[in-house]
Amino acid sequence: MLFHISDQAGITCFVPRPAPSASAAVHDGLMVWAIDGEHLENMLLPRDCPRVCFRPGSTSTAGDIARLFGATSARRVIAIEAGWFRRVCQERLYCYELPPATFR
Repeated sequence: MLFHISDQAGITCFVPRPAPSASAAVHDGLMVWAIDGEHLENMLLPRDCPRVCFRPGSTSTAGDIARLFGATSARRVIAIEAGWFRRVCQERLYCYELPPATFR
């Protein structure tokens, strides 16, 4: 399953729109953005909220994991600027499930 996160409730028809400027060189034309379940948590913030997301990978060393995760049992970290905290707590987001067969 693929997912689309929005601050708009009740979307019944997803209308493709131009790629954001940062993606325009890679993605051509109009599109609807969707994300897979493995990366969904990275998108559960307001659209324009800057974030850094990381998790241990196959090349992570024990030292890297200890330094970045400390004593936590978290399997990933999503860091935001402190100035965004209040808005993130107050924002209402909606998660739409989309059929993967309609995406490339």
